Amino acid sequence: MSSGTAIRSRFAWNLRRVGAARTVAIVAVVLGVFTVPFSAPPARAQSLHFDVEIRTSNGPVAGSALQVSFFGDNALLINGRAALDHSTGYGIWPADFGDAPGGIYSTDDPGFQSFSGTFLAGERIFYRPLGTALHWESGSRTWQAAPAGTSLRIEGTVPSEIAINALVFNDPAALAQFAYYTNPTSITGSGIVGPLTKMVDEAAANGSFHTHLNWFLEGNRPSGAYLAQLQLFDPSGKYRDSTPFFILFNNGLSSGDYESAFLSRIQAPLPAVPEPQALWLMIAALPIVLVRRWFRGRRAA
Repeated sequence: MSSGTAIRSRFAWNLRRVGAARTVAIVAVVLGVFTVPFSAPPARAQSLHFDVEIRTSNGPVAGSALQVSFFGDNALLINGRAALDHSTGYGIWPADFGDAPGGIYSTDDPGFQSFSGTFLAGERIFYRPLGTALHWESGSRTWQAAPAGTSLRIEGTVPSEIAINALVFNDPAALAQFAYYTNPTSITGSGIVGPLTKMVDEAAANGSFHTHLNWFLEGNRPSGAYLAQLQLFDPSGKYRDSTPFFILFNNGLSSGDYESAFLSRIQAPLPAVPEPQALWLMIAALPIVLVRRWFRGRRAA
């Protein structure tokens, strides 16, 4: 099998789902059909989940910062609390493995949206994973590094010109770039494996886009909650990087346990309460401390 044939075969497993508001151009290739998505303006009134809305702090001008905010049917509150990590202030988006046709260990949520006027036509936004994958399980109810042999895999978007040049024209340089974009990135408990940056999407003529990237839980896959951290950036340097944000995935937890995992991220832990034995030792030592202070006061006098 030639390298071009192998890459085209792999591409069939990397097609991502596109939003319902898109129009799609179909380009026939030797080994199948390749779809090139073109963004159409999403409507703010249409949302069935919590997407990551991408904004620019001062519009589509140099120096604007990329900003992320919650976009969904209702305000995202967990037990009445905003979904913000208590130690960093970063937003946390919910997701559930098993809600997509790809199987019980996959999801394409949250989506990513920008609305009309956010960007200029053709501008591209990329993501980078940060840190390591964390895992919470209902037994210990604590966050630890994701178990060895377990990973969160994310698949980004392939730039259309690279895909066309690789799949239609069999261009060697494009084939190499296509191999990069279709090579998945895995976030593990010890670091990141694979490409460190990938594309989210490209703005349509009105500056908007709406896309969903594919996530997979791979390896040992014990039940629990999994936490991944991402950041958005502009490779051209026009826009400043976004604040990092988290995605908290549910893998087989009850709704109550998943809420507990969420609350553990957004509620600061309570201060430690002294053990009864330690408390009695403190009380017993108090007279000694007072007597010593009295003697020091007498000597000073």
